[in-house]
This record gives sequence, structure tokens and C-alpha cells, in this order.
Amino acid sequence: MFSTIKYDNYNIDFFYLDEPHYSAPNRAAKNGKIWEKKLWLKYKNMIEKDDIVIDCGGFIGSHALPFAALGAKVICFEPVEKYRTLLKKSAEKNGFLIDIRSDLVGQVETAMKFYERDDGCSRMSGKKGIETIKNMITIDSLNLPSCKLMKIDVEGAEYDTLDGAEETIAKFKPIIFIETFSHKREVLKWWCERNNYKSTHMRGDDFILEPQN
Repeated sequence: MFSTIKYDNYNIDFFYLDEPHYSAPNRAAKNGKIWEKKLWLKYKNMIEKDDIVIDCGGFIGSHALPFAALGAKVICFEPVEKYRTLLKKSAEKNGFLIDIRSDLVGQVETAMKFYERDDGCSRMSGKKGIETIKNMITIDSLNLPSCKLMKIDVEGAEYDTLDGAEETIAKFKPIIFIETFSHKREVLKWWCERNNYKSTHMRGDDFILEPQN
């Protein structure tokens, strides 16, 4: 099943899971609504054609697809095969070239236990779900020529992902959209101070991190 969602002048086709118990981003796609519109309203004015954008935790493409519509070169990490399959179908239907990868992203390059869940919240911790083994890489290992923006929503492993992107962040100073649970807010403050970034709370668990210089 797919629906067409209007993002300003862009009409983007999304394939989604047609089951009622799946997560809010999937329900938004099913209902033809923009998921996390507050993020779209920010990054639509930040991304220019051929900017390199990294999406960690792509799910069905809630942000990877609009990133691509804006002309970005998108590298999207989604370790769950059924979500990745939907994202690939959506990219093909829209004519987008998105580099879709099955790896986890984190602090080191290794194999990791990963727990796949049916609610869109698969993660490396919690031991809730079907245990699998996935390959994990770092963003630094990509050796990118540039990086304009990162979106990191990896169910609690956001700061491990940032640790694995230390060199990339120091070199390119990308804008970072990050989900941070309430008990990690002090870590967010510490990270920003250490890396000379400022944080802006959008709503809920979503923050924008922007370089100070």
C-alpha cells in the first residue's frame, strides 16, 4: 500500500505497512500526513542540491524521502529488512537515488545484538523483540567528502552514533537533528559544550544541534 503526501511543491509517494498496530510514522504515511512536520519546516530551508545528508534510523523513509526530494545525496541506515524494503520501493517509485544500508551505526565497527520489534522501535538495547546479529559501522568510516546534515533517531543509541562520527563532525560541522530521551538531556548539554554546538529544543524529544562557528 502507498499514499501520496504533499511536501510544499513536492508530492512524495510512501509505501507503508497496512497494519493498525505499527508506529506513528507508519500511521502518518497511511493517512497521508507529514511525519514530524516540525523537522521538515526546518530542514527544507537548510538543504541544497547535492548536499550529503545522513539519516540514521530511516524506518520507511519519513525523512530520507523528503531529503532526496530536496536534491540531497542521502545515505540512509535502516537495519530492519521489511522497513528497508518499503523504503527502497518508495525511492524507486519517486525516482530517488538513495544509498540505503542495512548496517547499524555506532561508536565502533563490530557485530552487535539487535532486537527487532513490530512497533517501529527496534533497538540495540532492552532485549525486547527478536534477537538478531547485525553489522555496526561508524559514520567516520564512510570517509565522506562533505556532510551538510545528520538526522539521528536510533532508539537510545544516539550518543554512541555521535561518538562514531567525531571526525566527520569536527571536519564538516553538520547540522544535527537528534532525538534525545529526557534522561539523556545532561549528556546532550555536555556534548554541545564539548563540540561547540548550540541545541534548540523543538518539541517532545527532538532537538536541533547547530555549530557555533
